[in-house]
Amino acid sequence: MKTLRPAKVAWLDSAGMAGWHHGAEVLKETPCHCESVGWLVSRDKQQVRLALSYNTETGNLGDFLVIPARCVIKVTILDAKEG
Repeated sequence: MKTLRPAKVAWLDSAGMAGWHHGAEVLKETPCHCESVGWLVSRDKQQVRLALSYNTETGNLGDFLVIPARCVIKVTILDAKEG
């Protein structure tokens, strides 16, 4: 696997509440703005794949997200310099 770059992904997630609610309450709800930081595995027209853990010795990935591209607001590549 190629060397992965650290990235921060800003994206929108669905929001909702269980149970019965007045229409006015439902109209106040909006999607949740989320930010996730991890290793950018891939990005294309369909999705962004972000691994939250990356074993640099084996190339194994752990705890990953696949975010639909239409939900992504911004992808920022982070500086990987140490210390």
